[in-house]
Amino acid sequence: MPTPLGLLATRRWLGFTVFALVVVLACVQLGRWQLHRAEDRQATAREVAARTSAEPLPVQDVTAVGERPAEATRWRSVSAEGAYDPSGTVLLRNRSLDGQRGYHVLVPLRLDDGTVQVVVRGFLPAPGPLSAGVDVPAPPEGRVALQGRLVPGDAVDGPDDLGLDEGSGVLSASRADPLVLGTALGARVAPAGSLRGGLVEATAEEPAPPATLAPLPAPEAGNYGLNYAYMVQWWLFALIGVVGWWLLLRREAREGSGQDGAARERRAVRA
Repeated sequence: MPTPLGLLATRRWLGFTVFALVVVLACVQLGRWQLHRAEDRQATAREVAARTSAEPLPVQDVTAVGERPAEATRWRSVSAEGAYDPSGTVLLRNRSLDGQRGYHVLVPLRLDDGTVQVVVRGFLPAPGPLSAGVDVPAPPEGRVALQGRLVPGDAVDGPDDLGLDEGSGVLSASRADPLVLGTALGARVAPAGSLRGGLVEATAEEPAPPATLAPLPAPEAGNYGLNYAYMVQWWLFALIGVVGWWLLLRREAREGSGQDGAARERRAVRA
């Protein structure tokens, strides 16, 4: 009478067991990978939340002239005071907010120490096609105080896509490298040795911005809960593989026992 252990000694079941073991181990490892992904995303979310909720630092303490901010300062809450230079306004094309297409409005802010920091004042919806007429709100005159989040901006090789927007008559670009844009705008807007790296996404301004400019949303924490769900899914697959392997082994052992019993009965009848 075959037993489960006896069946495991056969070549067929030995090969099937090795295959099942490989599948189960792969599922376990994939579950562990999803667990590590979830933990990494959760740690990043906590770090971003800590940076955005921290007491704002003066932007001069976080950024430097001619240098991109360190990645560790991304989303850091900062404050700035100075005067906007509307002649340096740049629209970032192909942006969207809540499913609506539009622009990010960038304006240089001349700080009290004479350096320049590029500020993203907000999102400006496009009234139709991006080439249609766009009424870009002018920044307030005189002194401005603001708070915002620091982002490094895009690292690009050169202002190859900087040009005049047909609808608004304002300079537009598809990528935001403040150092490159500052060079393209020229010494009148950002004299040599005055432009700070990074962008400040404004979250509050005094005077307040017009209602047509929507503030950019806070950074998303990331759906790390989905990674936990995938982890459970892979480990369930591993458990199903083990249980399925054992049930198949038991069933074949029982069927073998039944066939042996029937053969004995036939031999007894013939005798």
